Amino acid sequence: MKTTRIYAMLALLLMAGGVTMKAQELNEIFWSPDSWVYSMMFEDEHTFVANRTIVDQYSNVAEIQFVRMTDEGEELASQRLFSQEEYAEKVWMSPLQRLPDGGLALFYASRVDGIATFYRVDLNDDLSFTIIQLEWETDDYYDSDATFYPYNTGVVVNKDGSAIITYPPHSQYHLNGTEAMQFLKFDDKGHLVGQRLMEGYRGQDRHHTLPAPDSLGCRIILRSNGSPKLDCYTLDADLNTIAVKENVEELSWPYQCCRFAYLETNPANGKTY
Repeated sequence: MKTTRIYAMLALLLMAGGVTMKAQELNEIFWSPDSWVYSMMFEDEHTFVANRTIVDQYSNVAEIQFVRMTDEGEELASQRLFSQEEYAEKVWMSPLQRLPDGGLALFYASRVDGIATFYRVDLNDDLSFTIIQLEWETDDYYDSDATFYPYNTGVVVNKDGSAIITYPPHSQYHLNGTEAMQFLKFDDKGHLVGQRLMEGYRGQDRHHTLPAPDSLGCRIILRSNGSPKLDCYTLDADLNTIAVKENVEELSWPYQCCRFAYLETNPANGKTY
């Protein structure tokens, strides 16, 4: 793989995101003009699994893959997830998520004839995978035809294998002129077990859906309509609000700069790549 060291870009990313690297070396990140890594999870001190986008000479998406690589850039294995034709129907794809059993999964939404359906992809050790259709469909969409733009859609996987997906339903804006956030909770089999609509929140701003420690719910950082500040809401397993922390600082997004910049810390050795 052709590699380029992009320390200058990373420095700009860190300053833009407000991240301070304290007593920690920033290691090489590998970049190729015909592919990029969207998200990754480390397996051990030097090996990670990533979902990778392959592009053609015109920068059009040609294929989405799972890939296992070393931090030296050696490719160990790969498996196609979506072809170009299959990817054309995808309107959202999450970063890789860690499951309670240590396995990996990602979530995506695919739209056909104006209807979007959610799916979960469970990844096996050999990079083969199983796709589970989640029990939810929606015809919400944006004028830009980007139904679930990555910055506006979040997912949290809980310790029991359940998953919470959040997104702003555009229909609410057309109905009452305000934005809202939709919360959907699925069990580990893909069945819908909880749902909540939080009205009056600016979901089309960049927001953050986060795990809630020792909880089967989630935390979410949102901006209320007409408010300049961001507040953090903690929801329980039934998606009820149990705590609000006002005026929190916005957290840096792990891939907010551009598609070629991504930061990940390896828990096995403490290094950031």
